[in-house]
Amino acid sequence: MSKRNIQRLEYLLFFGVILLLFLLFLPSIPLRPAGAQPTNSDSYKELDDKIRTFFDHLMSGNTTNAFENLLLQSPLGSSSAPVTEIRTKLDETKKHVGEFHAYESYQAKPVGKDIVLIRYILKCEYYPVIWTFTFYRKPSLQSSTGTPWQLVEMRFDSNLDL
Repeated sequence: MSKRNIQRLEYLLFFGVILLLFLLFLPSIPLRPAGAQPTNSDSYKELDDKIRTFFDHLMSGNTTNAFENLLLQSPLGSSSAPVTEIRTKLDETKKHVGEFHAYESYQAKPVGKDIVLIRYILKCEYYPVIWTFTFYRKPSLQSSTGTPWQLVEMRFDSNLDL
């Protein structure tokens, strides 16, 4: 075999190994739509802190403060019909699931660039409850110095098939 053929085989082997490594590691590269927010907790720390404060108030039995703080600067408002409905449903659900003991972050899922769904598990005496908070970043608030995110929907369910 000539020296030139040996060099060609070395090049083919080298590029074959590179291609193999690329194909092996390709499934581990996270694919995300262009411009989408990352889903790590640092990206939504401000929202996460707000939700944690909500649960802290809720677990201490201070439901009024829990909702007032969470809905501050939200188009929902603390006295709107959907919020009143959620509070009533929460009181009824508490009878079924038992006392609230702990909570943990479950998922932060961006929907495009300006919507994020944040899910938490509220651990109760008898059953867990899944809470979903939907935040929207209004275009008119994106350049302001305050938070551009506003809570536009919240819901909870003890059905774990969510």
